[in-house]
Amino acid sequence: MATDRLSTVLIRRWYIVALGLALTVTALALTSTPHHATYIRAQATFGLPDSRLGMEPSLPEGASLLPFAAAVGRAVSGIDTPAFVSTESPYPAVGARAGSSVRLLNTGNQWSRNFIAPTLLIETIDPIPEIAEHNLYATIDQVEQKTEQFQTETNFSAWQKIIVRIDDPEIMTLGPTRREVAKALIVTSVLGAVSTILSVRFVDRLLERKRKNACKHGA
Repeated sequence: MATDRLSTVLIRRWYIVALGLALTVTALALTSTPHHATYIRAQATFGLPDSRLGMEPSLPEGASLLPFAAAVGRAVSGIDTPAFVSTESPYPAVGARAGSSVRLLNTGNQWSRNFIAPTLLIETIDPIPEIAEHNLYATIDQVEQKTEQFQTETNFSAWQKIIVRIDDPEIMTLGPTRREVAKALIVTSVLGAVSTILSVRFVDRLLERKRKNACKHGA
C-alpha cells in the first residue's frame, strides 16, 4: 500500500524525479572519473670530493655539509616554499595537486624535525606523468647548477669542490583504487535516490497543503 502511494507521488511529481536523476547521473559521472597523479621523488646527497676524504677524521660524516645543502635547497625552492603538507588536497599522503618541492631530508616528523645528513629531498607531482618527470629533472638541474655556482663564486679549487650525487628517482601513481571508486559509486547512487524521494515527498506535501488551503478559502 505504501509502495503504491509512493509510486503515485513519484509519477505525479515526475519533474522532480527527472531533476534528481539528472543530478545523480552527473555525480556518478564525476565519481567514476577518479583523479590520479604521478608522484616522483629523488634524493640529492652532498659529499666531499675524493681528494678530501679522510682529511677530517674527527668530523661526523656529512655534518659540515648540512648548511651548504640547506643553502642550495633554499636557493632552488625559495625560503618560504613549504613541504607538501596542505590539507586541501586529493592526495593526502603528499598534500599537493601539482608542483615541485626541494627541502632537506627530514628523518623526524612535522613537529620534531631532525636533519642528520646533507641530503635534499626533491619531489614533483602532476596529473600528467610527462610533466612530473620534466619538472623533476629540471629541479635536479637547478640543484646541480646552484651547487656549482656557490662554489665558483667563493673561488673553490677544483680539488676542494663539493660533489652532489642523485639517487634513482622513485615513481608512484596516486589516486583511488577500483574498490574505492566502486564504493563511492554505490554511496552516490544511494544518496541520489534517497535525496530524490525525500524531495518529492516534501514538495508533494507542500503543494497538497497549498491546494487544500486554496479549496477551503474558495469554499
